[in-house]
Amino acid sequence: MLQSELSLIQVCIAQHSESRRNLVLAEEAGSRGDLERGCLHRALAFGQKIHADKARLTLEGLGQSLSSDGDMSSEARAQVMEELSSMAMTAATERQSLIESLILQIMKAAMNHSSLSKQRAQPISSYHVCQVCGFIAKDTPPERCPVCRAHAAQFDVVR
Repeated sequence: MLQSELSLIQVCIAQHSESRRNLVLAEEAGSRGDLERGCLHRALAFGQKIHADKARLTLEGLGQSLSSDGDMSSEARAQVMEELSSMAMTAATERQSLIESLILQIMKAAMNHSSLSKQRAQPISSYHVCQVCGFIAKDTPPERCPVCRAHAAQFDVVR
């Protein structure tokens, strides 16, 4: 197994774990009556699930499979996210352009997620999540996704 494939497995596990964590946070926010924060966490979970699913499907296409979808510690998640650019360079060196482009796309959308999760919850009517890459837009979808260039019709609404 190539190093880039191992890195993609780490990304898949980290994104799956983050997606589940954000679903829990959405539920907690909802139980406190914080609907805006709950909506944000649901949108983040949806975007992260897209990342995990794309990584898993890519691995399956390469003949690899995940034996476990176990949780990672927050320290391990942070380390994986910090190493995304290094993983993309490794994939490029190994001439694994599919893995490289997927990691770069996940990295761009993850930066969007990080930015959104650090903001204060605001009264927003909805979030729009790109079905292709997981990018999240507030209130209205862009004409084209800034990460993957998908059309506005490719965005799902999360309320």
